[in-house]
Amino acid sequence: MAVGLLLAAVRQLPQGDRFVREGHWLKGGMPLTLTMQRRRESIVGIGRIDQAIARRLVPFNCEIAYMGPRKKADLTYTHFLIIEALGSWADVIIAACTGGKASEKVV
Repeated sequence: MAVGLLLAAVRQLPQGDRFVREGHWLKGGMPLTLTMQRRRESIVGIGRIDQAIARRLVPFNCEIAYMGPRKKADLTYTHFLIIEALGSWADVIIAACTGGKASEKVV
């Protein structure tokens, strides 16, 4: 779902659907949208679900980074300790962290 929502936002899929349904395509083409290629995608945390999201972004040739208290030795993604640095680096921030006190006010 996270990757689907990201694609919909970057490629403006809801806007394109509305453009066609309202007949605007008869008057001319819809403006071009952004590409997913070579974007900087960041993930808050890097648990099991976050790693699955990152694997799904790899085919888009995205640079991937994550924020967490420790660098995971088995991951080749860029690691950030603080969210402000992650946010400055990234085109998009994906927050798929669990709820509760541990992640309260993280973003």
